[in-house]
Amino acid sequence: MWRKFIYLLASGILYFIFERWLTSFRYEDYKDYLNLISTVSGMVFTIMGIWIAFLYPNAMNRIISSQKLVAADFSESRSDTKRLESIVGAVMTSALVMLGVLFITLAKLLLQMTPIYITYRLQFKSVALSALVFITLLQLEAVIHVVLSNVMFINDLHYKREGRQADDEM
Repeated sequence: MWRKFIYLLASGILYFIFERWLTSFRYEDYKDYLNLISTVSGMVFTIMGIWIAFLYPNAMNRIISSQKLVAADFSESRSDTKRLESIVGAVMTSALVMLGVLFITLAKLLLQMTPIYITYRLQFKSVALSALVFITLLQLEAVIHVVLSNVMFINDLHYKREGRQADDEM
């Protein structure tokens, strides 16, 4: 929660910086970046969806099963719970980023020729660029969760392999 507040605060401060000093940028200047961050969000969605399906088949089977739904129990292993929270958090964050990109693009399309936009063009541009910084920070956090989930998975593999080797030696 604090991270999101810090991101919003940073974006607010950047709004005033952008409004004061970055007055000559155009939508075309950051349109490619909007496409890039949308692509990264899609990649996180895809990778984390595969992880959920691969690492948690019991949970997926319970969700897909036509029988009565049963809550998935991850209490056996805290690392599994932490990894699942990280994965779901990355998916939710990427969804918010995609929504942000959609709203920025839609606002541009709807507002660009209105009198209010023409009058307050610099403020709208500064808000858009600040929002872009905010969603970039969110997406960066989601990518970090992807990396950490992969590292946790590799660590678990090494731990289990070492445990099996120790059992085999006995």
